[in-house]
Amino acid sequence: MNGEKTWQDLGFSPFMTRTIPSSEKISSIEARNLIPIGGISPSRLVSPLNASTDIVFSSTDNDTAAWTSGTLYFADKTDSGTIDAGNTGNITVTTYVYYDKEVLGALQTTTTVSDASGASRLLIAIVEKGATGKDCKITPTIAAGLIVSGITADQIAAGTITANEITVSQLDAFAVNTGTLTVDESISVGSARIKFDGANNRILVSDATYGRLLFDNDGSFKISNDGKEVTTVTGTDLAFYFNPSTNSIKKGGFELVNGKEFFLTITHAGSSGGNNVMFGNDSESYQNLSDGEFLFNPDDYPGATFYLEIVGRAGASGDPLRTTTCNLYNVTDAGAVASSTASTTQTSAADGDAPGANVRFRSSAITFVSGDKEYILQFKTDTAGRYADVASAKLIISYE
Repeated sequence: MNGEKTWQDLGFSPFMTRTIPSSEKISSIEARNLIPIGGISPSRLVSPLNASTDIVFSSTDNDTAAWTSGTLYFADKTDSGTIDAGNTGNITVTTYVYYDKEVLGALQTTTTVSDASGASRLLIAIVEKGATGKDCKITPTIAAGLIVSGITADQIAAGTITANEITVSQLDAFAVNTGTLTVDESISVGSARIKFDGANNRILVSDATYGRLLFDNDGSFKISNDGKEVTTVTGTDLAFYFNPSTNSIKKGGFELVNGKEFFLTITHAGSSGGNNVMFGNDSESYQNLSDGEFLFNPDDYPGATFYLEIVGRAGASGDPLRTTTCNLYNVTDAGAVASSTASTTQTSAADGDAPGANVRFRSSAITFVSGDKEYILQFKTDTAGRYADVASAKLIISYE
């Protein structure tokens, strides 16, 4: 004491070295005092590697990941040099892809995670084997620059994504197998031209303005005329209407009942003085009945069969025998209509007003040519001087 200075022994040898036992614990101040200022160059200090990169990873299949050539750029402004493209090969367990500063030009792989880190090593990505038929899973560990190819359907297991996880503004063209699809409200397709209406249990097809075709919830099928809304119109505004409850079809408001016939009147001789009259011809040549000329298009009655039906006779009861023959003539094309001939040899009572006084007879199925044509009724006798009589003629349209 007495003014003398006291020196503290820091434990250094004459060569300025000191051994620090591995079990010894020292404070931060003591640690600072152990190393003289300027005693260690910064270049001698090794810090963990920190990098960004332009290497791109992608999945080859469920057990192989690949990467492109690229470069690692470190925080100290150095880089790895060019890293060659490569892949993991077929992995069986989780594999770690890392950079080793001591191995130039290539990334390394290991299945032991501790081998992928160290003073000169940097973990780049973790690769996990995927399910058969799917892609492997690649997890990058460098946030800056590392690119992994986007998630695809091959990486997603079936049933892992539900509607609760999906929110989109628009879905472009895609294919989907929904199984049973329940529609609470509606699905519109093609600017609402086709609408699956779940609220009303129907399908509606529209033109630019109106609903034109409707499959309704009662099983009916309707098509409206141009400019008419199919969900509201009735009668002649419906070009077509199938009613399953009656098994009937309406065309332009006219009902065609399945298994039935209807007719179009061609001509009728009328009556005179309260008595029915007849058209008569005693010539063996066909006589045209101008009253029986009409315009007809068979295409307006798809699926129908046509017959010529005549009410007339081959003379009165007791008259000499003869045959009354009628047919249709195509005025437009100047030719007889195939299979339109209808004939009878039956006579009737002299009083044409009595019930059953005349005979009803018809042709076989008629073969019309397509399109609008002008037709006329013709009739004749087979024996000159013996009258063929016609009271009326009809065109039968049958859906039987």
